[in-house]
Amino acid sequence: AVALTDLGQMFGIWKFYREAERAGVRPILGVEAYVAPKDRRTHAPGEDPGTLVLLAKDLVGYRNLTRLTARANMEGFFHQPRVDLALLGELSEGLIALSSGSAGEIARLLAADMVADASERARTYAKLFPGRFYLELQGNGLPEQSKVNDHLRAMGGRLGLPLVVASEARYLNREDHGAYEVLQCIRTRRVLDFGEGDERPGQGEFYLKGPTEMRLEFQDHGEAMTNALSIASLCQVDFPERRQFAVPRPDVGPQGQGQDDFRVKADDHFLKLCREGLERMLEGMPGGGTDPDTRAIYQTRLRKEASDIIESGASAYFLVVSDYVGHAKAQGVLVGPGRGSACSSLVAKVLGITELDPVAFGLSFELFHNAEARDYPTIDVEVPQESADELVNYIADTYGGSHFVAHSLRLNLLKGRTLLREVGQVFGVPLPLLDELCGMHPTHARISLKMAVDEISLIKTFAESIPVIRKIIDFALFLENLPRTASSHPYSVVASPRLLRDSVPLFLDYNSWSKRRYRTTVQYGADAVEENGLLRFDVFPRKPLSLLSGILRLIARGGGQVDLSKVPLDDPQTLSLLSGGNFAGIPYLENPWVGNLLRPFGEVTFKDLVILCGLHPPLSRASGLTEEYLLVRQGKRERSLLHPELDPLLSESCGLILFREQVVAIIESCARARTPEAEIMARSLASGREGEISVIQPGFLARAMGNGYAAKDAANVWLRLCAEAPVSALRSHALSLALVTWRVAYLKAHYPVEFMDAFMRSEEVNREKQETALREWRSTHLRLVPPKA
Repeated sequence: AVALTDLGQMFGIWKFYREAERAGVRPILGVEAYVAPKDRRTHAPGEDPGTLVLLAKDLVGYRNLTRLTARANMEGFFHQPRVDLALLGELSEGLIALSSGSAGEIARLLAADMVADASERARTYAKLFPGRFYLELQGNGLPEQSKVNDHLRAMGGRLGLPLVVASEARYLNREDHGAYEVLQCIRTRRVLDFGEGDERPGQGEFYLKGPTEMRLEFQDHGEAMTNALSIASLCQVDFPERRQFAVPRPDVGPQGQGQDDFRVKADDHFLKLCREGLERMLEGMPGGGTDPDTRAIYQTRLRKEASDIIESGASAYFLVVSDYVGHAKAQGVLVGPGRGSACSSLVAKVLGITELDPVAFGLSFELFHNAEARDYPTIDVEVPQESADELVNYIADTYGGSHFVAHSLRLNLLKGRTLLREVGQVFGVPLPLLDELCGMHPTHARISLKMAVDEISLIKTFAESIPVIRKIIDFALFLENLPRTASSHPYSVVASPRLLRDSVPLFLDYNSWSKRRYRTTVQYGADAVEENGLLRFDVFPRKPLSLLSGILRLIARGGGQVDLSKVPLDDPQTLSLLSGGNFAGIPYLENPWVGNLLRPFGEVTFKDLVILCGLHPPLSRASGLTEEYLLVRQGKRERSLLHPELDPLLSESCGLILFREQVVAIIESCARARTPEAEIMARSLASGREGEISVIQPGFLARAMGNGYAAKDAANVWLRLCAEAPVSALRSHALSLALVTWRVAYLKAHYPVEFMDAFMRSEEVNREKQETALREWRSTHLRLVPPKA
């Protein structure tokens, strides 16, 4: 067993819990809480609160830990998050308390020979935690610890309090103390004087000690050792398996105000809105949606999707997203056509959340929500940059305020040039030398320091010639990717119908300021939030939508009106503009790299844009398929055939497997798998993890051969899937990106003046792009008039 007790916070608890379980180690969840000398809401200059270790005995204790941490941050923060005796008394159930090590209140008092005060504090904690308070003996190598341990033994006998031995581990191995000290110096901005080849002595022994070392150190304290084992056996937090998410309650009309059967009423309201939305959609189709076959196709699909969504308990979630998307549109905000796999849902389309018709574009609902995988559907919403804050504030204000809504966590990591510079400053290295070292490291975010050191000979030579540079690099490699600071994600919120502090620990992001208050933020990452049964609502600010919105405003000011949903995808003027290579100002195409890709195409159609958005590395994972696709597209290479039965599935992508939807379709056809099964297999293939892939390989090959495929052909299909599925993109997402690109190109072709005006406004901050905009303006031969005095 091992316990994690971060100082005042619980950021690492959930990941620690999962990793310890996976490794077969019992995780003990805790926190080393700062205890305010008096009231947590008051403070005095120079205050230095002591600590108290709190361990969760059961689920009740864990809930009280999250409450204590949240309230310490939101009510008692003064340099550190602080609790007080009143709060501990209120939330002590299910918690085991230890007097803590050298930073503990009692240890500090004993080190100062204030035995009476220490005894009084121990009695207070013994009353707050009856039968659950222990005096903690440590062997941390500090000079005063031996005296403190003697006092604790005497106090335990005098007050009848049990002793326990513990090892406070701030780093893993004994030799890691130097890196730990460098990390602390980065935080405190201290400078260390490291001589060449010298080793700075560590202050105390705070590495993870093994059981043999602990037994030898405390061989005369058998009862205290036994108590350590007893505490480890008592601490057992069992989290329930979550199948339903806690969704904020949407407005379902006057009939839904009752408490007893709210979910049933939400489901009924959801179905009602789906039926009404489908009727509006069919009426807007050619012929008014009167064709019985067409109606049957859409109605059958809608029933299937709605049934799966209700079964997963997500109807209220769809109502919430539909509500705030509808609010944004009612306020005149341009909402994007959809993002990611959400475009594959007909329900999302009829509720007005997305714009793409998944039936017309052949998109599979299972790629958005696979009921057999027990996924929960989630939807991201895109809006113009200037409207994102307004929409996030609407979500927060409508669905609960500060106690029920919090921002998502964003961890800022130590990495790249910033890490090299900060470690160098700890050693007091002159700035010119640091600038020279940092200049050798590439700026690309995906290139780690280890990759740079291994591959760039200039860095190796520089390190070999200057010993202090070698030392900087060694420490930086050790610290790379550790969290540096925690902040809030401004456009992602977690909402719940119950108090958030009952589910997850919270903190206030004091580096942010929103609506005259600091942002309440969860301490867990996205996966942990979801595993705790909570939902995130993500709003993505997009520059292309800001450009589109600006053009539409200028058109409206001139008395015109454009309905983007009715922009034809075969418009001749737009085709002419794109085929002519006029890409300036058009999202994703103005990048010279992308423009060079498209120019050999000749005529550029909407389908070409979709393929491009699946190939372009910034929009999906970089793949080696781009060059091969271009060669086939230009007729310089023969198509790579897969199998006569499967080749029609790859016709749009010149025989390459570019999209996840194609992976699913191939598995369906080749292995005669149902769509949900095929999607789960495609997910494993896309992960690229050998363990998952090796599990499904025998079943796929057996089913393919049972379907009439020769063993050689089945193996060839499998190898192609393994090679190309990991770099495949979602076709639904590529369609969404292509649609925004096409709409901007359409407006540029039909409204060049308004386009150039909005384009120049959108790029006024960026000097380089502003010059590009001016060159583009001059090429249109439009007159540029300065404002009147």
